[in-house]
Amino acid sequence: MKENRSKNIKRIVAIAISIIVVAVLVIGGYFIFTQNGNIRNKLITKDNYAKITEQVTEQLKDSDDAYYFTYACVNHMSKAGLTEEYLNIQDDDILYKDIYNKTVGQLIDEGKNLMSESDMTLEKFKEQVEIINKFSNSTNEVIDENEVNEWIKENNSLINET
Repeated sequence: MKENRSKNIKRIVAIAISIIVVAVLVIGGYFIFTQNGNIRNKLITKDNYAKITEQVTEQLKDSDDAYYFTYACVNHMSKAGLTEEYLNIQDDDILYKDIYNKTVGQLIDEGKNLMSESDMTLEKFKEQVEIINKFSNSTNEVIDENEVNEWIKENNSLINET
């Protein structure tokens, strides 16, 4: 009887260990898959910038995070474009230097911080993006540069002052 009890305990322990191992593998696989498939975890490089920004547009659509990402990218590119380094060399890689080697999630967080530091609201930025899209999509309309400049003066620039 003791031998049967000992065998039963060994079987139960073996079954319990097997269940735990399978559960760990399933849960680990799920997290690995979702981490690699999540756009927020993708690292932006010179080679994949266009692809990643397209994926951000597709996956995040008009979410707040898409606007924060855009704000960070516009801000970084604007600041880099106003540097003496860029004005002398005119190498477009300089514009992206503060974007490359960051994840989409890092840029979203930076966008949130940059917005709050510059007293820009998400609603105000969305409005600015809509106006820019309206101007760029209106191929039949002649854009009045004075009207655009007046609007920018009234609503602040997209560029943070350094």
